[in-house]
Amino acid sequence: MKEKSCGAIVYKKENQELKFLLVHQYNSHYSFPKGHMEENETELETALREIKEETNLDVEIDTSFRYQITYLVEPKNIMKDVVYFVATPKTFELISQVGEIDECVWCSYEEVLEKLEFDNIKEVFENAYNYIKNKNI
Repeated sequence: MKEKSCGAIVYKKENQELKFLLVHQYNSHYSFPKGHMEENETELETALREIKEETNLDVEIDTSFRYQITYLVEPKNIMKDVVYFVATPKTFELISQVGEIDECVWCSYEEVLEKLEFDNIKEVFENAYNYIKNKNI
């Protein structure tokens, strides 16, 4: 079985420092906002919808950065593709999605690396961070 999700590394500049949005899923781990594609949705539409649902933020997505990871979800034996973009917020009132997300938090680069547990998502973040840094020079 195969699934596909889309989301983004949402970032903003605060006092000349980049901050990144992490979500903590109930009884799980920190990650970036993302979720399953619905029928007839594009990757971009999925990312926009999921970010809004999980965090309440409206964002502007930069589609020039697209990074995909694939991993096996155990014990369900599902191959999962996850596509990440980078995005900047157009609104700033964070509200965690009831029943799914217990915390939305802006973090520094160092805090993100401390909170992320899995190497594949750290790889996504490092690639996004380098893209953002080069874009904002």
